[in-house]
Amino acid sequence: MDSKKFIEQSAYIIKRACQFNMKSRKQGIAELGGDIDADALKNLCVFEFGIRLLIDGFPLWQIEKTLSCMIYREPDLYVRRLKTIQKEAVMRINEGAASFNLLNIIFSFFNDEEKKALRSLLAEKTFKEYFDFY
Repeated sequence: MDSKKFIEQSAYIIKRACQFNMKSRKQGIAELGGDIDADALKNLCVFEFGIRLLIDGFPLWQIEKTLSCMIYREPDLYVRRLKTIQKEAVMRINEGAASFNLLNIIFSFFNDEEKKALRSLLAEKTFKEYFDFY
């Protein structure tokens, strides 16, 4: 994966994580079941897989271990970072983190140049408020 693809996929995951987080906080984790991307789940996307495990009620330690193992075997550094971001998003959604806190944690994985590139892809109000703060 190259840096451009990494940024594009990261923006997608950030949007998805925020949507899932808001829905989970309002309606509960079980309500996310209908939003899972079946194709991504079949391809063992860390985010979708982690959310599925949360919905199914797996213990948090088991989810964390499973997702960590999925990340560990990934040789591509960009893909490994993306999967790590997905794992962190799953863990924060489980905690019911406020959106601002979720974004703080996710954006800690990016350098300033990558944040600038993400800013241009994340033009929605939620993200604008976050970027305006920093």
